[in-house]
Amino acid sequence: SRSVIADNRFRGEASRGHHIKFVGLVAPRASEFSVIARNEFIAGDCAWSVGIGPQNQSQPEIVDHVLLDSNFWDATGQTGIRAAITSRGASNVTVRNNVFLENSLALGATNGISFYNCGAGHVVENNLFFSTRGRSAISDTRGDASYTAAGNLLDMDPELVAPAAFDFHLASGSPAIDRALRIPE
Repeated sequence: SRSVIADNRFRGEASRGHHIKFVGLVAPRASEFSVIARNEFIAGDCAWSVGIGPQNQSQPEIVDHVLLDSNFWDATGQTGIRAAITSRGASNVTVRNNVFLENSLALGATNGISFYNCGAGHVVENNLFFSTRGRSAISDTRGDASYTAAGNLLDMDPELVAPAAFDFHLASGSPAIDRALRIPE
């Protein structure tokens, strides 16, 4: 199955622990070639904003080839993980051109992406991660074996125009200007 979730603003608390839960189909079928793009995830306590993985850990559900592109996460003062890729059934997820701003008051929580007991082939590229709380940008229960990373900006203030007024445009001089990957139309 294929899907696109784009151009939304998710704000506040998430029901059932997440804003988007992307689950697989039972093998040999798979949920594949799906896109989550140009969304804003603003605050709200939740276990994660986007969860990619099976609904039922006992079923051999497969999620393959998912793209998280050009999303914005602002979790200032909130708890939880922003994007979680879970289970061996989740593979080939690409996370690129996203901004992860100030995440998690919870001890040991990540500032952006958590790979938890998942498959391989994931790519994390050209994202900006910023936290004044010293949170790591990416965590992986497989010791960084789940993904490759390139071009990410770590611990850099994105210099937004007016985030308190929900204006998340980049101000002139932002380190994120011209750093995203160009996407063919």
